[in-house]
Amino acid sequence: MKGDENSITIPKEEYRDGLASCQQNFMSQLKLEGTWKINGSWSIVPLGRGYFEFSFSNDEDLKTILAASTRQLNPGILGMFLWPPDFNPLRQNYHSHVQVWVRILGLSLQILGSRILIAIANGIGTLLELC
Repeated sequence: MKGDENSITIPKEEYRDGLASCQQNFMSQLKLEGTWKINGSWSIVPLGRGYFEFSFSNDEDLKTILAASTRQLNPGILGMFLWPPDFNPLRQNYHSHVQVWVRILGLSLQILGSRILIAIANGIGTLLELC
């Protein structure tokens, strides 16, 4: 504990290795506004496991976007399908060996080395597997 907050010791060598490994990285933001020619407003909500929910303010815009079926995003594809009732990303065919996910927001790239992540996981509880 440091003051009123929990603290986890991160190995300095791993931190430095993490800094070095980030020297050839860059950040990006996905912007779809210019790609989609629509009239109304829309929003996106991450559902987990790579799924996103897109909501449109009118049916015409929804039909316009769905007519494209997929969108090429270099490197990758944005596949689109109509919302099915009771959709749950956890029930989709997805191969994973992880039994429990812990999401920690705001970690800098330089501390994402495996030994640092193991130290963080062990500070939280029992690590089952690091993916």
